[in-house]
Amino acid sequence: MAIDGTVTAGSQFEMAISEEATFGTAITATTTDTWKLLHLTEHQEWDLSGLVRDETMRLRGSRVPHNEDNYFTRAGGLVVIPFTCVATKITLDLLLYGVFQTITSEDALTPFEKIFEWNDSTTQPQFTDDTGLFYTVVLNGGIGSEDMIATTCILRDLTISSDPGTNGGRLTLSGNFISGFSSA
Repeated sequence: MAIDGTVTAGSQFEMAISEEATFGTAITATTTDTWKLLHLTEHQEWDLSGLVRDETMRLRGSRVPHNEDNYFTRAGGLVVIPFTCVATKITLDLLLYGVFQTITSEDALTPFEKIFEWNDSTTQPQFTDDTGLFYTVVLNGGIGSEDMIATTCILRDLTISSDPGTNGGRLTLSGNFISGFSSA
């Protein structure tokens, strides 16, 4: 029996996000430069209560139970992924872009690299034809069996706050991703 010498606690976890180019297509782990690590302040469980499972009892005409008598499948549903993290230069603009879904201007040479603007003429994408910003969200748990991935997530809400007594007074971001695709 092989024994892994690496000791990890169940409380060790990381969450990373990456921008998707195509609806329903997850970003693979081969390109690590596309992943943005969220500096989580607490572990929050993914809400899987919206998943619909089809549990069909299938009998083969026998009185003896068989392992093929029960059929389980995931028919779909909604996964809610909450997060609370410390804002960084990299994650702040990516998450703001996820909320606004539009960048008015982007120029690396100006004092303000990205300008987000929301007014009465701003239209939100329909998310049906690869318009809008989608994320692949990955939770890397301390225990390998707890790893999860959700594809084509939309940032449903984002709260920006700051408290001198919390996280060293740094800016804190909290919100929820939603997805209809999950490895759960």
